[in-house]
Amino acid sequence: MSEQKQPLLSVRDLKVDFGSRRKPFHAVKGVSFDIYPGETFGLVGESGSGKTTIGRAIIRIYETAGGEVVFKGQKINGKISKDLDGLIQGTAAGDGASGALGRGIAARVRQPLPA
Repeated sequence: MSEQKQPLLSVRDLKVDFGSRRKPFHAVKGVSFDIYPGETFGLVGESGSGKTTIGRAIIRIYETAGGEVVFKGQKINGKISKDLDGLIQGTAAGDGASGALGRGIAARVRQPLPA
């Protein structure tokens, strides 16, 4: 039986809205991807296509309107445990807008592939 890799970061059907509930602007709708340990990942698109919004939603700067963001098997968007929320908020508050969580994700994704 072959060993199946688990994604380091999994984004499923991500939605980010701005504005009011009456007149929402759907900035990101239906984005899904996986990033595996050691994998190089590029998010490309035209200007205004939502690349930065996706990144900011992943590290919880922007609230998600739907979908799921899972880091190392643990959901990190929407309603999460107080312990995890405190960890994310504490690192983000002490390290600027991107926070240590974002750098932690980036550092793990940059790990080289096993030989």
